Amino acid sequence: MDIVKNLFRNVGNLVIGFRVGRNFTKTSVGTFTLAAASAAERNVLIVVKITKTFAAGTGAKPTFKLGETDTLEKYAATTIFAGGVKGDILVFVGTLTSTKSLLVTVVAATGTGEGALSVEAIVLPATV
Repeated sequence: MDIVKNLFRNVGNLVIGFRVGRNFTKTSVGTFTLAAASAAERNVLIVVKITKTFAAGTGAKPTFKLGETDTLEKYAATTIFAGGVKGDILVFVGTLTSTKSLLVTVVAATGTGEGALSVEAIVLPATV
């Protein structure tokens, strides 16, 4: 995720914001909070790197959604990642609604299903 790290390193001193990130494997499961809720609306730049090619094998691929509280697929639905190939980079941008957390929702693979990704996000104040 060097793209996000370099972007934040170069621009981060000029703005008030923060970077968050997490790696997910085929055994990850649950809803993960990348950025906690805030009273103010915020802008987000989310970069996803596929770290293991998605394949069903003898079971099912893991599934991933990017969203916010109450809208789990606001930025990306599960179908976007289903055909992911190792090395693919996907970028999502949007507004994180006030009082909502930035979330990644994951369902683990079954059988010999494969797929993994890394998520990094830059969270910035919304501009007027």
